[in-house]
Amino acid sequence: MNKSKKNYRVSAFICSIIFMLFAISSCSTTKSVATWSDLEYSGGPLKKIVVIGVFKNLSSRKEFEEKIAKKISENSGVEAVPSLKFLTPGVKYEHKNMEKIFSEKGFDGILIVRTKSVSNISTYVPGGNSLVRNVQRINYPSYHNYYLVTWKSVREPAYFNEAYVVSTESSLFLNSNDKMIWTMEKSTKENYRAEDGITNPKAESSAIAGIIFNSLNSEKLLIPKGKH
Repeated sequence: MNKSKKNYRVSAFICSIIFMLFAISSCSTTKSVATWSDLEYSGGPLKKIVVIGVFKNLSSRKEFEEKIAKKISENSGVEAVPSLKFLTPGVKYEHKNMEKIFSEKGFDGILIVRTKSVSNISTYVPGGNSLVRNVQRINYPSYHNYYLVTWKSVREPAYFNEAYVVSTESSLFLNSNDKMIWTMEKSTKENYRAEDGITNPKAESSAIAGIIFNSLNSEKLLIPKGKH
């Protein structure tokens, strides 16, 4: 095989791999984050919070609960606990039973994270002509002949680009009276639809854990680290 052709093919292969990795890593894009807190709440910071992920996919639930609980526990004086440590997956608990469990374990806060909605967005992309490199190696009489045949026109058909906007909602309730005192909604654009709308639970759970902690901390709903 001609050495230059071989090098070209290797380079093209490497470029294609890089492009694929870039496409995978950039499939999720945060569109917006909105938060709300109850200005009338005067009960002070919470001491112990149970984190509940409401997701169909058990691995996603586990990922979210553990990441959020760890972020809060390691950066504040609050003890945050994943609900999967004591709630059985797939079991529908009655409200009174959950209240009893939470009270017995000393939780004064309940943080629930869930996929609120998944919306489809279709964008029409018109077709058109584009120039691409012609990689055939032929002997040309002049540089101009080479220039003319090096590029060729390709007709690209029109198509619809499908995307999804996933809204993830996180809400904090008081265990004493079930009142919501804080909520946050994060909208993310995904290139394809997955279960619960989340294509990368590991990355998304880390991002949401950071946002939740920063917001709850700024609202003084968490005991500072070192204080109990």
